This record gives sequence, structure tokens and C-alpha cells, in this order.
Amino acid sequence: MTAAERDLVNGYFELTNALNESLRAEAITSSDLFEIAGHSNPKAGARCIARSRRVHLANKQTSASASFVHLLNRKMLEGTIISLPLVGSFCTEMNDERTALQIELLSQKKRKSGDSTENSKSKEMGQDARVI
Repeated sequence: MTAAERDLVNGYFELTNALNESLRAEAITSSDLFEIAGHSNPKAGARCIARSRRVHLANKQTSASASFVHLLNRKMLEGTIISLPLVGSFCTEMNDERTALQIELLSQKKRKSGDSTENSKSKEMGQDARVI
């Protein structure tokens, strides 16, 4: 794996983790700054900032996820990926069901292409046997 590919994978996992943390932190976001500034509704202000941060992180994470799945697809086509289901399980553990689903679809695509390759080899062997 190249350094750029490693950075892409790390970026995906860091953003996914940050998004999960922002969801947890949204409930406990401090409104102290808004109180000091004399905001009319400090709790609403804190929730608004937390929501804005979460949306920003979600957009970046979605982009990183697409790049990650694209990398996995390329590695699958090159034949250099070991276990797509394991990667998908890890994404599920990180509460990223969308990416896990995309990886499952890649895994199904890999299985189907493997089946068609095996079927074509069987047919070739059958034709060879008939020729003999």
C-alpha cells in the first residue's frame, strides 16, 4: 500500500471516529461561551454550533468514505485485497452502515466474478474433455 493510500484509509477512519465523537459530544456541548456573550438562548446556540460541526464532519466523512470504497474496489480488481467482509465488519463496528453496505456490495460483486471465472474454466475443461 502506498503512502497516499495509507493516508486515505487513515483519513476515512479518523473522520468516521470524529463524526461518532461529535454525535456523543452534541448532547454535552457547553453553552458557557454563549452565556458569557449574553446570548438569549445559550443552550440553543450550543446545539446549533454542535449541529453545524456535525454536518461539516458528515460531509467530509461521506467524501472520505467514497474514496475509501473506490480504493477497495481498485484493490479488489487488482486482486490485492484479502477480506472485504472483514473490512465491512470493521466499518459496522464504527457505526458506518452506509460504507459497510457498499463494501458488502463489492464483496458480492467479487463473489459473482469469481463464480463466473470458475464457471468459464469448468466449461473450458468440459470442451477440452469432449475434444479428447
